[in-house]
Order: sequence, then structure tokens, then C-alpha cells
Amino acid sequence: SISGADWTTLSWLVIVNVVNGARILLALRQPQDEELEKQDYATLSKWLRGYMALAFLAGVAWAYVAVISDGFTAPETPVYLVIVAGISAGAVSYSACYAALPILFMAPPLLAVVVCMIMGGELDDYVLAFTSTLFFGGLVKSSFLGQERFRETSRLKYEANHHAGKM
Repeated sequence: SISGADWTTLSWLVIVNVVNGARILLALRQPQDEELEKQDYATLSKWLRGYMALAFLAGVAWAYVAVISDGFTAPETPVYLVIVAGISAGAVSYSACYAALPILFMAPPLLAVVVCMIMGGELDDYVLAFTSTLFFGGLVKSSFLGQERFRETSRLKYEANHHAGKM
């Protein structure tokens, strides 16, 4: 468990931070303003695919919390579950413009929670698996809603700028 601070936990911590560091570096390399308008679709798609891959890798790394917590059976399990829920909700909050990013990030750790709870075999475990599934569904819906609102706002801004340019 994390409280034991063994080499597995420290390795996990290093991996999580390396992947997150790569995500930060890639985000900093994101084309901005005029540079964005000059990029072709293939270049932007390549950048976005890289960011999606890193989001998924980060999610896989966070899913490893299930191993660290012995399948969410360790005494610290409530803390682990709060952390997984927090990073999942945070992913939706900070990635509102493109639903695939938070979904790719939060699916592995939440799936790990559900699988571990089902394998636990007790009624409490089944209830937690069910509520985790509902939580995931709600976050997916919120991700798509955020993306839809972002696109609508962007469309309105583009139209406003276009009409202002005609005046």
C-alpha cells in the first residue's frame, strides 16, 4: 500500500509524474492564435492524437491505484476512492472543450474500481460498483455537454467576429 512506500509505489509515482509532465509539455506546444490558423488539419490531428494517447496513459497509470490498494481492500481504500473520484471529476472540469480527453483519462481508473468491487463479492462492493458506474456515466454525459457548449460558444464568437468584420 502507499503507506508502506515500497519501490512499486515510488515507481508508480514517478510514472504518473512523467506522463503528466509529458502532457504539460505537449499542452505548452499547442498552436496558439495565428499559428493555430496556419496549421493544417493533419498537423492538428496529430497533436490531438498525441494528447489523447497521453490522457489514456495517465488514466492507466491512475488505474494502478487498484494494485497499490490491494484491489481496494486496504484500510486506506476510502482515501483511494476519493482520489480516483476527484481526478475523474477534475478531468471533466478541465477538458470541457473535447469530450474524448476526460473520457480516455477517467475510464481506466473507474473501470478498475468497478472490476475490483465486483470481484469483492459483497453487497457493499456491488453497490459501490453500481454507483461508480453511475458516476462514470454522469461524467461522460457532462463531458459531452461541456464539449457541445464549448462548440456552440465558439461558433457564436466566430459568427459575431465575422459579422463585425462586415460592418
